[in-house]
Amino acid sequence: HTGNNVVDGKAPTRKKGENINYSPKLRTFTWKISDCLMKSNSGIYRRLYDREKERLKNLTFKKGELFKKYGKPYKEDDTKLKKGHIHNRALRKMRKLFLAHYWACARELNNLPVRKPYVEEKLGHKSIVTWQEVVAVELGKNKEGVL
Repeated sequence: HTGNNVVDGKAPTRKKGENINYSPKLRTFTWKISDCLMKSNSGIYRRLYDREKERLKNLTFKKGELFKKYGKPYKEDDTKLKKGHIHNRALRKMRKLFLAHYWACARELNNLPVRKPYVEEKLGHKSIVTWQEVVAVELGKNKEGVL
């Protein structure tokens, strides 16, 4: 498990005396992958990062909501996310899509069964980007892109 999940609206953290249910090395590795994709990729994943970052910049919360949820970095009056928080959220979204594509691609290439993505199967999302579409865009076969 990569530790990219959310528990009560926050990323899991290590606490002295408590067991963790993820691999810290794998978590660091996946963070490095997303950092590289954000810096060097001009395709699907970078566009997803940029789009999510812009959406989060325009997101407004009620006064006190951010302070109640996240505490110290925010003040009672804050209604907008901090720049670092926006960046990390956008990276996380991009990272999760990449990991979903990586998992599906590896399973398909090894002739193993692949279920529909959670957001399609359980949440009913309709416009799902597949790893095949990403590869086509990255190789220049689909100039328009899928995002």
